[in-house]
Amino acid sequence: MIVLTMSANEVRDQLVAVLAKLQESQQPVLITEQGKVEAVLLSIEQYAVMRSLLEDRDDELDKSLGQRLNEERAAYLAGEGRDFDAVLTELE
Repeated sequence: MIVLTMSANEVRDQLVAVLAKLQESQQPVLITEQGKVEAVLLSIEQYAVMRSLLEDRDDELDKSLGQRLNEERAAYLAGEGRDFDAVLTELE
């Protein structure tokens, strides 16, 4: 994958062309300031896909955490409870 890298000044001066290239290539554009990458420009389609993947991952983490908490709650009710701080440390 070829990633286009441009300075912030170049992006500013050529914004319409950069947006057209972005839409055409569907490749991110890295934006530099004083030679250091500071930002990335994505098409709205790329952003939506990434956002969806992150939301799916968050949902999985929430589901996993909920399951662990239910297991700990059941253990506690069965008299097998553990120290709360130990459980929190393990979940981190």
